[in-house]
Amino acid sequence: MTTTRPSPAVVFALLAVGAGSLATLQSLLTPALPTLQHALGTTQSAVSWVLIAWLLAAAVATPILGRVGA
Repeated sequence: MTTTRPSPAVVFALLAVGAGSLATLQSLLTPALPTLQHALGTTQSAVSWVLIAWLLAAAVATPILGRVGA
């Protein structure tokens, strides 16, 4: 049984789209922090943990999902 490998250009394009979407999602969270602060009735320092938790979760999940192949 022979397996064919995808073109390097296709693999690079998929990785670039994935990295771009992750960067976009992370940058979209920052302007929403004041809205979250008012909605949750908390301080600015407390709501900044939302951004930190998001970045930590992405940093942990990225290599795991890369290894799994998702």
